[in-house]
Amino acid sequence: MTQLTTFWSVFYHSHQGWLRGWLSKKTGFRHLADDLTHDTFLKLLTLAEPKAIRNPRVYLMVTANHVMIDQFRKRKLEEDALAALWRGQRRNLPNSVWQSVNW
Repeated sequence: MTQLTTFWSVFYHSHQGWLRGWLSKKTGFRHLADDLTHDTFLKLLTLAEPKAIRNPRVYLMVTANHVMIDQFRKRKLEEDALAALWRGQRRNLPNSVWQSVNW
């Protein structure tokens, strides 16, 4: 096991339960909290220097909030696109809506 793998394993096991609980209280939905916890840790895997995280819970809360906002924005775009399709108004929606929705 590499040092980085060990770091992430310890980091995940130390903080995922707390993050899931915090997100569950924030959203009111356990299944949504599970998804957001997963997506938050996936986002953290892209960090160049993960060992530089000084306050893990604060970092996790900020990252989870960003992930949640991104998901809500994407869901809103998808809902708008589906509503426009339902009304037969695809031509009236900007291209950015269609590019962000994976059909």
